[in-house]
Amino acid sequence: MSRQFTTAAGIFCWLLLTASGVVAFWRYELTAGGDHGVPHRWPTNSEISSPYDTASLVMFVHPQCACTKAGLVELKALLDLSNLPKQPRITFILLQPQQSSPNWVGSPNETLCRQFNNGRVFYDSNGVETQRFGVATSGMCLLYSAEGDLVFSGGVTASRGHQGPNLGKDFLQNALESDHSTYHEFPVFGCPLVSSTRPDRQVAINR
Repeated sequence: MSRQFTTAAGIFCWLLLTASGVVAFWRYELTAGGDHGVPHRWPTNSEISSPYDTASLVMFVHPQCACTKAGLVELKALLDLSNLPKQPRITFILLQPQQSSPNWVGSPNETLCRQFNNGRVFYDSNGVETQRFGVATSGMCLLYSAEGDLVFSGGVTASRGHQGPNLGKDFLQNALESDHSTYHEFPVFGCPLVSSTRPDRQVAINR
């Protein structure tokens, strides 16, 4: 009887630990990132010029963030399949801390960024542009109209690193295909780009 009780207690503890791990995993996967106040007009002090003849889509990328790959794949699928009268200009802003390792440049995320038509890669030294746009999470997409007004902000995945249909991608597609009179917003799921308490300090990503 004592042995049976010990076995049952062990199984219960194992199930409890497993359930706790699953809950913690999904809590992490479904926790959205924040921001530092995205400007609703294109920042005038940005080193990245706004085209002003077409919409401008900006995606902020941590080169070492594995879960951002899903966002890049979803964004490319959206742009490849969308029947847009005019493609937006696409800029990928890749964080580059002052003391970054040699493998920081040429990461798999950068390779994906360079596969976009009409896209360009901008390495953001010490996160200056990231701070100007008020972004704090890798995978954040901002769409500005040709007039410089923000019409979409957020991510294009439903959780960290997961591909598939999601409202973020739908909202961005609607913003791209509309007359840009309506603002769309969706949470972004990814690794932090800068500390929420110290915007001037990059957070190390160990994934």
